[in-house]
Amino acid sequence: MKISARNMHNTLAVLLTMSALFGSVAPASASEGQGKITGTGGVTDDFSDEATLWSGSRYWHSNASGLVQYILSREFIGQISMDCAYGGDTTYWVKEYQKRLGFTGSDVDGVVGPATWNRIDNRLVLGDYFSDTARYVRYNAIGGADGRLIRLIESTGDYYWRRSDQAPLIQASYTDVSSDC
Repeated sequence: MKISARNMHNTLAVLLTMSALFGSVAPASASEGQGKITGTGGVTDDFSDEATLWSGSRYWHSNASGLVQYILSREFIGQISMDCAYGGDTTYWVKEYQKRLGFTGSDVDGVVGPATWNRIDNRLVLGDYFSDTARYVRYNAIGGADGRLIRLIESTGDYYWRRSDQAPLIQASYTDVSSDC
């Protein structure tokens, strides 16, 4: 993978800023270390420890990126392609979503990092049971149609999503998907 001088400069600037603010760069999050998006307890803090996603991130082509695209598809109906690839289109729609969430200025960056994950968390509501060990988690859309995610409540806390009510469940994992999800 080739990294441009500009991207290297921007990455270094971010790391230096984080180091100055926090003393050191934080370690990988719990869910990222588990390789999948999980949650425990209440749903409004389920995504607070997730990996940062953007078009050049380690997980740019994963079902975790697909989960972000699913959420975007609920906000911007008919305008999002769910291919689990965090490319230019996803970046554009994340920026539009961040504006919808109240972000301004440089915070509208097209990156799903801690601030964006936290705002998504605030839109989640625990719903009905999907099965004996799983419950729906409703995503309350701001300007689109509410969506349903599935979380295995009683066992692992793993999150799943699907393209439509009849489609198979897809685990929200950080594993690279070699083709469309």
